[in-house]
Amino acid sequence: MRDFVGMPVPMALVTYRGPGGFTATATANTAGSADLGVVPHGEAWVEALQLLRAGRAVLVPEEAATITLPISPYTAALAAYWVVFRWRRGR
Repeated sequence: MRDFVGMPVPMALVTYRGPGGFTATATANTAGSADLGVVPHGEAWVEALQLLRAGRAVLVPEEAATITLPISPYTAALAAYWVVFRWRRGR
């Protein structure tokens, strides 16, 4: 999972919905990757949820699927730090 600037999205809840109603969930690690284990072959929907939700259709077997979420907590923290730093510097 990545956000719009390419920062990893940690601790995102990843859900796989595949053929035959098979569902698998996993939590992304701090690097933004999640291992769903063995999933059935075929077309499926993979969705990630952290601050906001995003998803995409995938075709299994596929090595890796990257889901782009709107914003990462890392990006939000960097933006907040930059705003506070600029505000304090401008005083």
